[in-house]
Formats: sequence, C-alpha cells, structure tokens
Amino acid sequence: MKNLPTSVLSIALMLSPTALFAEEKPLQSKLVAVSANTGLTKEDADLKRLFNNSSNPAIRLTFIVKTKNIVQVMEKSVTTKNAKDWKCGSFPRISEDGGAASFIMEKKGDYLGRADDTKLEGTIEIQTGTKLVPKTFSLLAFDEPFRMDNFVFTLLEGKLKIEGNHKLIKEIDVEYKKKTLSTYGSSWSDDTRTYNYKGIGKGAKVTFSYWDGLVTKKVYFSKK
Repeated sequence: MKNLPTSVLSIALMLSPTALFAEEKPLQSKLVAVSANTGLTKEDADLKRLFNNSSNPAIRLTFIVKTKNIVQVMEKSVTTKNAKDWKCGSFPRISEDGGAASFIMEKKGDYLGRADDTKLEGTIEIQTGTKLVPKTFSLLAFDEPFRMDNFVFTLLEGKLKIEGNHKLIKEIDVEYKKKTLSTYGSSWSDDTRTYNYKGIGKGAKVTFSYWDGLVTKKVYFSKK
C-alpha cells in the first residue's frame, strides 16, 4: 500500500469525524458569593420577611459569566458531576449591555457552618444572539393585538403588553405625541411582559430591537 502524500493526509485528518464534531470548549464562570442559612424555628416563623432568601435551609452559590450578547440563562439545562439535587435558582440576571450574566446554584439542606467544605462542578447553558433586528410601528387602538414578527403587542390603558419570548428583546422605546415615555416598571411571566407607561395613548409609536440567530453555549461552574 502506497503512503498518502502529506497534503492528502492533512485533509483527511481535517475532515475526520473527531475534528468535524468536536464540542466547543465551555465558557468559564466565576464564583463570586457563597451563602447558607438554617431553618427558622416555630417561634421565629413571623420573622420570615426579614430574610432576603427563603427561610428554608439551603446553600447558594452565585456565579458570573462574561461573553457578548447574552440573551438568556437556560435554568433547566444544569448538569452536575458526582452531585445530586442541585438546581439553578429563579431569575438569573443579565446586564443591560448583555455582556455578563449571574446565576445561582442552590441545594436544600442545613449547610450553615459547612459551606466551605461543599464542592460542586457542572455546566449550564446560555443563549447568545448573533443578529439584532430593529422594528418600528404605531399602535392605533386599545385592546387590539398587533403582530410584529414573533411578538404580539397590545395597547392597554396605561400599559403595553408584549406576548412572545420577551427575553429576546434587547431594548424598547415608546413615543407618544412626539414625547418619549418612561416606563414605570413591568411584570412578566414565561411568555408575556407588561410595561407600565403613564399617559400612553392611541397612536403610540413603538421602536424595539430583538436578537435573532440564537447560539446555545455551555458554561462551566465549580466550587472546589
């Protein structure tokens, strides 16, 4: 059997299954906080409101990951190595510029005084955007849903309701009678977000941009 020329061998190696399907190296997160709390006694049950975290005993590890254009942290994508019963806490946070995100890994149990000895290693997935899509339109009537791409906008009395994956929306501006309105907070569920706008009315102009071309990336976390 003749030896393959070096150039042919190089191409064969480049196209090998291992090279073609090699998994992208996970992003690295940084552990920034460790907390643990014990449970409240029956006598202190009425003091529950004084606690930032749940009054149930648990340990919580807070991690930060940095990369570009973070859209969402996928809470249910957690995998752990040689550890059970860990989960991602509710409401991971993303910076306004999408350059960083924080998430909390938590486990039930009384770890007060034992947090330093607790070890954890695993991954979680995040999604990043590759293309920002800008859109502008006007809402001419109350209570009439208006579809724009994969979102539905409804003008309500003092509110603007958005149905769809609102986590994809990077920014939104509302103008009424040539004046930009400020939002007074919002409420949301998995597929709906409602913004409060004082004085919003018929003919309000909405300008928003959302992320398209989502890419899922793994993030490595550990406490050793």
